[in-house]
Amino acid sequence: MVWLCPVCESEYVITQKLCDDCKKIKHCMNLYSKEEVLDVLEKVLVRQSTQIKNRVEREIKDNKEEISK
Repeated sequence: MVWLCPVCESEYVITQKLCDDCKKIKHCMNLYSKEEVLDVLEKVLVRQSTQIKNRVEREIKDNKEEISK
């Protein structure tokens, strides 16, 4: 019987509970706390609404400048 890693669900695990990459994540959570790891992920990887708005405005400005050239 073959099992997938319960975290990423993309790697097969036979003799361990987690794949190597997910073990690294778990290790970081043990070092820094789950809350701190989640906070960093939210701040770094997830876009906030103001960031999205700024990106859209910048793209519009860049497109207008390109059209005017």
